[in-house]
Amino acid sequence: IRFYREMKDQEIGYHCFRHRIFKDYRKNRDNMLQGLSVLQKEGIQPKGFAAPYGEWSAVLGKLLQDLRFEYSSEFQLAYDTHPFYPYFKKSFSDVLQIPIFPVSIGNLRRARHTPGDMVNFYRGIIKQKLVLEDPVLIYHHPGHQHFDIIQAIFKEINQSGVPSIKMYDFCGWWKQRNQTDWAPEYHGDKFYLNARNIEKSVFIKAVSPDRKWTVFPFEDIVARKQLVWNSQNKSLPVLSARSRERQ
Repeated sequence: IRFYREMKDQEIGYHCFRHRIFKDYRKNRDNMLQGLSVLQKEGIQPKGFAAPYGEWSAVLGKLLQDLRFEYSSEFQLAYDTHPFYPYFKKSFSDVLQIPIFPVSIGNLRRARHTPGDMVNFYRGIIKQKLVLEDPVLIYHHPGHQHFDIIQAIFKEINQSGVPSIKMYDFCGWWKQRNQTDWAPEYHGDKFYLNARNIEKSVFIKAVSPDRKWTVFPFEDIVARKQLVWNSQNKSLPVLSARSRERQ
């Protein structure tokens, strides 16, 4: 545990004590508190949670809310989508759900794919996420080794220009994004944004009827002629876990 505590510029989240999710609230709570106690004794106060096997349930959601986690990241509730607040027991949770891509290196290894297969597969996933403008979130169990693949994945990310940030920072930014209140109107050749609670790191994307797009910061009034419009020339890659050598 001390090894993790001494890590610099890293986020330590919480996974489990016993590697399972129970249907019973009390069993889940006891399991959760055991692990949290171990971390807290070392001065680690996790704000994020990732459930064993990517599972999620209303029972778990209630517990995460009671323990005041900021976010949870699984794939059973949803994946290939933006963060959201789960709805259960007639209300929205306070714990942000940050869906993660459901296929890990361990999954591919058990399916007997080669390292080349895996790198090509994740390269396609990254390209797909960038085209769809989804967060690029994948997961890995260190016990499965294959750190060369992780290195190749981050090389791909760095070359794409996508910033690498900690999950907690992304969670905080998304919450700020959600708090931005605006009611856009378009009259003549101008956008009237009528915005409040503006977060400077949040931008607007506009798409024209002829499928051109532009991105610009929040301002009270934006003239269309001042915007630089781009063509919609993106296309989705064909995904495959087969390497060229095996085709």
